[in-house]
Amino acid sequence: NPKVEPATLTSDVEYVRRIYFDVNGRPPTPVQVDSFLRDRAKDKRARLIDSLLGSPQYARNWANYWREVIMFHATSDNLGRVRVDELEDWMAKRLQANTPWDVIVSGLITATGRNDENGAVAFSLAHETKPVELAGEASRIFLGVQIQCAQCHDHKTDAWKRRQFHEFAAFFAGVGTNPVGAREKGQPPVIEVVAKGSRRYLMPDMDNPAKQIPIAPRFFLAGSKSNPAPALPEGLAVTERRAIAASYITGQDNPWFAKAFVN
Repeated sequence: NPKVEPATLTSDVEYVRRIYFDVNGRPPTPVQVDSFLRDRAKDKRARLIDSLLGSPQYARNWANYWREVIMFHATSDNLGRVRVDELEDWMAKRLQANTPWDVIVSGLITATGRNDENGAVAFSLAHETKPVELAGEASRIFLGVQIQCAQCHDHKTDAWKRRQFHEFAAFFAGVGTNPVGAREKGQPPVIEVVAKGSRRYLMPDMDNPAKQIPIAPRFFLAGSKSNPAPALPEGLAVTERRAIAASYITGQDNPWFAKAFVN
């Protein structure tokens, strides 16, 4: 808006404090503040950002943030199975390596393996690998869309229908867990997330809860109301369905993914 006058440029004293908090999650030391204030180079702010983004503190700070976001609505009663520390370590390594956000999210959505070897499986374990829980959280965290209200009925304040929710949840069917070996004394259990069980997804009938309606996966943000995206063909493997879900969520033609990350 041309009528809105932009704020004035912040001072170096304010800037150095803000950028340390935003990137590293901690204030600068007096020595760091003094060094920045004495620097007369015109690009010192950009150089400071690059320096902080390359530090281990940046990766650990934002890994901690995303761990909290992912675990915020965890439904598992036994968080020892989740191994939250492994999730944070997994995320920190990828942030430190400057891994693109779409690659990180795809890794979380498609992860299989042991919870002591692949921290990304914490996303599934936090919700006991239940399709309806994973669908709601994938939409909330990675798209900024609160579709979980449509699990039981058409959304009261938004456009999403109950069938659209369950079509999205169908992408997450067919994944379960296996215990791995004996639990060591004082250590959390070792759990493996695997593709197993039926790929067939069933939605409870609203009029007759004893009746189950087969639902094929379909992404609720693809296509339009008059021309919706096609449902997935039958016969796809569980891993293929999750990979397709990840591609829909993180696709460059999906503005919701970018908006959620920026926000």
